[in-house]
Amino acid sequence: MFNGFSSRKVNSTFELNKIETQAYSLGAVNRTSENRFIYKKSDAFYDQEVVFSLNKRESGDLMLNTQYKFNPSILSWIIGICFFPIGFLAFIFAYNAKNDFESFLHSVLFEL
Repeated sequence: MFNGFSSRKVNSTFELNKIETQAYSLGAVNRTSENRFIYKKSDAFYDQEVVFSLNKRESGDLMLNTQYKFNPSILSWIIGICFFPIGFLAFIFAYNAKNDFESFLHSVLFEL
């Protein structure tokens, strides 16, 4: 429901391990390959999935791509439907988590 994408050019010696040391709060990491990490975390009110990947463009530039999803959990949907319209305030947890992640992402990418 609350999704986003970020792409940034990095130098050719960049390794995803630099992000892994700073992203410990993003949840459990699933390293699908050397160039792709997936972080998953479930909270009471939202489920989070963050994918960091390194891709090489045709021009030879190395790009760090970040895809993220913050979806309300089943509990949020039940509260939202049962206590409509006030209940949909439960979605604010996922929205705030997405905004916090975007702030984190910009601060981490600024340091790279």
